Amino acid sequence: MTQLFHILKKDVRYLRFEFLMYFLFLCFYAWRETYVAPPALIWGTTPQASGYGNELLQYLSIVLITVATVYLIVRLIHADAIPGDSQFWLTRPYSWKSLLGAKVLLLLLGVSLPMFVVRLVIFRIQEFPLFPGIWQLLCSQFVMTMFIVLPLAALAALTSGLTQFVFSVLAVIPIAALVALESYWLRPGFVATMWFRQFIAAAALIALAIWILYSQYRTRRSAFARGVALCACVAIGVMHFFLPWSMAMTVNGWISTPMTATSAPTVELGSRMNFYPEASDRSRNVLVRVPFVVRGIPDGYTAGVDQILSTVEGSGTVDRQFFEPGPFETSPEGKNFRAIGWMDRAFFETERGKSVTVRISFDLILYPPVQTKTILISDNFESVIGELQCRGAQPDRVGQSKLTYLGLTCRSPFHWPEVRFAVLSPGTPYGSLRGPAPTHSPFYGGALSPFSVQTRTMPFNTGANEVTITVQGPPQWYHRDFEFRNVKLGDTMDLR
Repeated sequence: MTQLFHILKKDVRYLRFEFLMYFLFLCFYAWRETYVAPPALIWGTTPQASGYGNELLQYLSIVLITVATVYLIVRLIHADAIPGDSQFWLTRPYSWKSLLGAKVLLLLLGVSLPMFVVRLVIFRIQEFPLFPGIWQLLCSQFVMTMFIVLPLAALAALTSGLTQFVFSVLAVIPIAALVALESYWLRPGFVATMWFRQFIAAAALIALAIWILYSQYRTRRSAFARGVALCACVAIGVMHFFLPWSMAMTVNGWISTPMTATSAPTVELGSRMNFYPEASDRSRNVLVRVPFVVRGIPDGYTAGVDQILSTVEGSGTVDRQFFEPGPFETSPEGKNFRAIGWMDRAFFETERGKSVTVRISFDLILYPPVQTKTILISDNFESVIGELQCRGAQPDRVGQSKLTYLGLTCRSPFHWPEVRFAVLSPGTPYGSLRGPAPTHSPFYGGALSPFSVQTRTMPFNTGANEVTITVQGPPQWYHRDFEFRNVKLGDTMDLR
């Protein structure tokens, strides 16, 4: 322990100017995040130069704090570089446990903790409620530490200098971006299932970073660690690309509320699936329609089907497709939907007239009753519901000031909540601000965002001095699986 604190004090003294630069940039970042610009909305007019200046300074603060953070992490690890055999520190009787412990402790106390404190100060200056915001802040800081600080430290432990580190980053970033984009466009799935592939890849990357730090400080076999890291990154990329979306649906079923005969609501399938071979998608797929009904929706609640996975298992082959829920109609029995999807034409022609097994998985979203609040449109932010704050947005015209408010600016700490948010003002149509798509992800949207406050603006034209805001959410998730054995695949397929 004495040796650990000795190394810690040595690094603080050695990097005192880097830490000073980091803290100064944190102060600049906090000032820009808490600076409240005049309530202006650039809407069909020529903006003043001050608007560009405020936005430029805000993004500049993000760039500076990002560069300072990366530079400080690299300098801290390279203060006692692992690769090579000519470092002076190797002649000292350092225990690898003390050295690694000192580096990790300084990463937490000198890098992550100051960022947490600054974001907490920003959070309180903006007058957001402490609870549950503090838990979101802790979650966000934990994600940033594990997913950003830890991998950067691991990469620095594999390099012997800043030049090597920079070239490694320049090589990794475009490859990672290419894998992520290609897996999204070539192997698409529903938005609510994307979190699973990203979560698995992130967990694998974090595990790799922990192993690299442990291996490098314990054995200092840099060539071996670099080879393992390269192979592991390739494996993570392949897994991210080929991981089936059906696995996400399975996990969604584990963490959702299961539907039973007594639970509300429930989903029931119609009597048959319809196939339309003539309505082909570029002649490769067959159009499929599945009718179903949602029953038992509580009064005031709104139900919607988020995603449907259809798996048809034939003689040695399987066809898996996601279905998009189409328009619905309300009847005394409930809400009637008709899901639309595609089946591979080659599979359909091969298995046509044969017995197949059909499995259908539903994810149902249930939104609670709408909450409403009427607020005065003013220059000051006013609490709406939960952590949501709103104020009037005013046009910024050259030579004019303080005109009728032409919109609403709302903000929320660290992320935009998973709610349906809408505004109704006298004499104007009903409008809404779209939030993030509902997801099962354990990490809310925006956990890795560099902005401590998420802001959105919705324009509307009214001379009224107040608006009514409606909020519905957050949603509840329900899941149900259907299975039908020995059914004949044809133009219509009876599911009874």
